[in-house]
Amino acid sequence: MKKTTFLLILAAMATMFFFAGCKKNEDASSAAKFELEHLQYYPLEVAQIKSENINLTDTLYSGTINGQLIQLRNFAGQLVFFVPDLPAGNYEVKFLILNVEYKLPLKVAALTTVPDPDALLQASMPVIDSAFAAITRLADSLQGSDKTAVLNDLQTVTGIINNIYARYNSLNPAEKQEFARMLAANQWWLDEVTSATFDLLHDVRTYKNQAVVLNYEDRVTLTIFRFETALTVVLLHIPKVALLVGGGALLGSIVPGLGTGLGAALGAGVGIGFMLSDVQLLMASIDRMVNTAMLPTDSWFCNKTNDFVGFTSMIAKTVNVNMTYRTVYNEDANTTIPIAQKFIKGMADFRSGLNTISQYLPASLRQSKVIQSVTNYKTLPLAVNSQHLSVSDISNNNVNLVSTDKTDGSLALRFKNSSATNQSFSFKLNYSNSSFGSFSRVIDASVSAVSDTVTDIDGNVYHTVQVGNQIWLAENLRTSRYRDGSPITTGLVDTFWSNAREGAYAILDNDIQNDIIYGKLYNWYAVADNRGLTPAGWHVPTEDEWNTLLGTYSSDQLKATTLWREPNTNNNITGFTALPAGFRAYSSGYFDKNLGAVWWTSTEINSDNARPKYMCFSGDSCWAHYFSVNIYTPEWFYKPGGYSIRCVKD
Repeated sequence: MKKTTFLLILAAMATMFFFAGCKKNEDASSAAKFELEHLQYYPLEVAQIKSENINLTDTLYSGTINGQLIQLRNFAGQLVFFVPDLPAGNYEVKFLILNVEYKLPLKVAALTTVPDPDALLQASMPVIDSAFAAITRLADSLQGSDKTAVLNDLQTVTGIINNIYARYNSLNPAEKQEFARMLAANQWWLDEVTSATFDLLHDVRTYKNQAVVLNYEDRVTLTIFRFETALTVVLLHIPKVALLVGGGALLGSIVPGLGTGLGAALGAGVGIGFMLSDVQLLMASIDRMVNTAMLPTDSWFCNKTNDFVGFTSMIAKTVNVNMTYRTVYNEDANTTIPIAQKFIKGMADFRSGLNTISQYLPASLRQSKVIQSVTNYKTLPLAVNSQHLSVSDISNNNVNLVSTDKTDGSLALRFKNSSATNQSFSFKLNYSNSSFGSFSRVIDASVSAVSDTVTDIDGNVYHTVQVGNQIWLAENLRTSRYRDGSPITTGLVDTFWSNAREGAYAILDNDIQNDIIYGKLYNWYAVADNRGLTPAGWHVPTEDEWNTLLGTYSSDQLKATTLWREPNTNNNITGFTALPAGFRAYSSGYFDKNLGAVWWTSTEINSDNARPKYMCFSGDSCWAHYFSVNIYTPEWFYKPGGYSIRCVKD
């Protein structure tokens, strides 16, 4: 399989140490350094020696431990050997390199008898089964030849492990004990590989499937870290696997240098089975990574698909920024994007080490997908976390950026217009991330003149906005009293609400936070009360005044850019900031928060009905048939209905 073959290549490449060449053997030998991976080992464990400053050209080297001959096999500068079945104690590993003898201290720890070898083997099966199930799930996320290759890999490794399990049943009790001791001695590094590959598996199965990712770059960075960790751990132990496979453990033959019998050989074979299943997890995870978006591009946009943003002076407005992310492909071979370089280097290590490792693996295992074989890419648009965004290069001296609110991934900008007239300007929206690169885009915008404010009888302060030739409050009314100070009735249960014939208000879902955000919901009797509902100099607009507004601007130009249900393309270019406050039904209940808004007009139809105006989250997809000028639908026009109030200047 390409994957496992490549993984084993990786091992060689990642563990290779470069050296300065020496003209004389004695010079090279005197500069050479050797170090055991650990100071303590178990009998029958695979031990590994790292080398520096020496070119190891031979495949095999001879050595001794406590007078017992050992065979050290060279895998890209790593010397690997079996620890003989020695009693616990302190020993020396002695070996010759270029006619120079080296000695390394080796501590052998006691490896106790395994009480029940059959139970140990049974305990290993769920681990293998879990790995196989995970590989199958990953294969289901792929398509075409990628999926087929992963499943073929799985079939090959399954066959190897099943053969070893079957051979185990032919062992006598002494051989089974030898089998168990071999497996127990090498369990630590097998568990280390399993842990690293399963961590990567968890990431590649989750981070690209989330509907909303507040910080996609952080998720990608974590996954690349998992990838590097898994790669490093697997490569570190590949020489051990190569020693076992090269010694014939997969075939169940007696491993040279082990000095024991069939039980130890089969124990080594099961260890290889563990390792190969983990290798398959790693390789299938790499296939998934190659097939899913990772890198941001400069094909990004502000405020959904709109290039123009309208601001009201000194009023914060959220700018929605999306980024198009893409998969890696062959032209990324020379990328300068740091996060991609890490991924591509790992892939390149597979190719460069192929000839060193492939001879030790089953021929039926495929090569891993490599970057040169990926000829095109796929894209994925996602919201950009605001921590990567900034604003610069404001083109108009009358316009200043007052604040940038980056709470919870949103980018709320507040511009101040210091002139007496509306101003057009542009600004540069910048994306910067040290691991992913930097991009910029110029956004055209406008900002209204400095907003006046109006205060109602309760002391609530409202911003105003000029839209066309009309001046409106930029917020829904929140007063609890008439203009003369008289309280407006509230707190009515459904029965009294529907039967009321005097002014009353309600708060959406009886939640005070909704009052702050959306304003209150009034019945029409409050609109008509001669004590005055609105601040002095303002009034509830007539149907004609509403029609002037709605006939000039689209709902997208009037609606706030937040709180409305998706999908929407709101840009609030007018600064009107229509909010989806829903309504209270004339009979009972609150409805359609975040879906739509209804405002009363002052236009009366008859003693029971008056005209409302509506706005929906998306075109004609809600309520339009209720509010057609030509269709009379009594329940929506009943005066006891609870709707929002938006005031217009006299």
